[in-house]
Amino acid sequence: QGIRNGAAWITGAAREIFAAYLRSRILESGFLLLCCLPGLLRCRIPYALLFSVLISIGNLIPFLGSLLATGFCVLLLLAIAPVKALWFVLFILALQQLDNAVIYPRIAGASLGLPAVWSVTAVLIGARLCGAAGAFLGVPVMALCWRLAMEAAGKRSPTP
Repeated sequence: QGIRNGAAWITGAAREIFAAYLRSRILESGFLLLCCLPGLLRCRIPYALLFSVLISIGNLIPFLGSLLATGFCVLLLLAIAPVKALWFVLFILALQQLDNAVIYPRIAGASLGLPAVWSVTAVLIGARLCGAAGAFLGVPVMALCWRLAMEAAGKRSPTP
């Protein structure tokens, strides 16, 4: 009976953590869209809305996805307006630095109860071990491990 209750608790915690993680990824991507679009419009980048949407969708894969989306957008911009491609790259790199270093760890950490440093660590370890899938799943797996460690230490988190 005790093993079954423990397994049910872990399963519930995993379900709750993964749902919170997906919500945090969507929230962060929406925030990136809201930051990206005005900046691209200000720089007079053609197809600013399309590029902003592509960047925010690519951002669903932590750290790597938006860089791949940026590369795709740069290729398109080089064909349309080569000079604007440089401004686009500079703006997106600055925005990505802000997103990866400040925004993402705080949003993911707050929604999962995971310290920000562990969010970044989880993505890096996950990406190293399992590539893009590991980068995407590293944070919820780390959050589950964190919750299990807190449970084992007697600092019970709320029941999922």
